Amino acid sequence: IYCPVDAIKNISNKESIVAWIVPTDGNTKINIESNIVKKFKNMKYLVSPSTGLTHIENLKSNIKLIYLNNIKYTKKITSSSEFAIGLLITTLRNLKESQEIVLSGNWRNKENNIRGNEISNFNFGIFGLGRIGKNIGKFLKMFSSKIIYYDPFVKNKTFKKINNFKTFMNKTNFLIISASLTKDTKAICSI
Repeated sequence: IYCPVDAIKNISNKESIVAWIVPTDGNTKINIESNIVKKFKNMKYLVSPSTGLTHIENLKSNIKLIYLNNIKYTKKITSSSEFAIGLLITTLRNLKESQEIVLSGNWRNKENNIRGNEISNFNFGIFGLGRIGKNIGKFLKMFSSKIIYYDPFVKNKTFKKINNFKTFMNKTNFLIISASLTKDTKAICSI
């Protein structure tokens, strides 16, 4: 069944539910143990169309979790990395303002307003060098950017690793956060 979190409580035939495809709205936390397991005794699978699982709490039962990180083809997906690069280029090159000026037909008089920053002039710090972080690093490397990363769990010969978080932050002009949200990564911001 595919069903919103608040609507699953209203399902009358709870014995018929074997798998729940969990919607991800980014805000709703789903407490699996209290809301699901006790009410749906025959549930065997929980499916999430996401790579992160911060919206699912307390999965301690025998329910099998299926999500995008469990699928081998996920490593080939670059859409999140491409989107991040698109936002970065849009910001650094003033693309939104530039487009408006060019479309107005008055770009010669405002030429200085449409000048942006060259991507190669920045030190990009990637916090979390998993699938998305590596892809972003590869894309930035094509722009001859300087790339450093902080990830205590990854060794990578392509980019320069900084082992001290404060040093990493001091050497970074533009921070890209692609680490999974865990209690450790959430706490690191207070360092």
